[in-house]
Amino acid sequence: GSTQAFVWTAVGTIGLGDFANRGWYVHSEATAVSPDGRIVVGKADAADGSVHGFRWTQESGLVSIGRNFQPRGVTNDGVIVGNWSQAHVLGSSLGSGDLKALLQGCGLDMSGWSLTAIDMTSDGRTIVGEGYDSATGRYQAILARLP
Repeated sequence: GSTQAFVWTAVGTIGLGDFANRGWYVHSEATAVSPDGRIVVGKADAADGSVHGFRWTQESGLVSIGRNFQPRGVTNDGVIVGNWSQAHVLGSSLGSGDLKALLQGCGLDMSGWSLTAIDMTSDGRTIVGEGYDSATGRYQAILARLP
């Protein structure tokens, strides 16, 4: 059956829908909400069978972030952290893009690392996740503080 992300309001619930517009079947999943409750992020089916990350507000409705993006956290200001094949940040103080590349731009040597984002603080400046170090063959917890 259908699984649909929704939000509660003072007057009831709002179904967030999906991008497939099938009518009879809806599939979306919320994965995070901003601290003030205005922004919801998650993933939803598209008409071509792919899954897209989404950002939802009552004003804009469901907006695609991109195919195969998996959002994990969102701030009140709309900074989003999540994963494509690597950890990505959208709208941060360093800009948008691959977290590893953004950290390398700050002078960190990230050679051999693969990063996965799990969440971030409400101000969007601290990201937690998991890193795989190909030099050691080990996974480690990561904590990245953005300037």
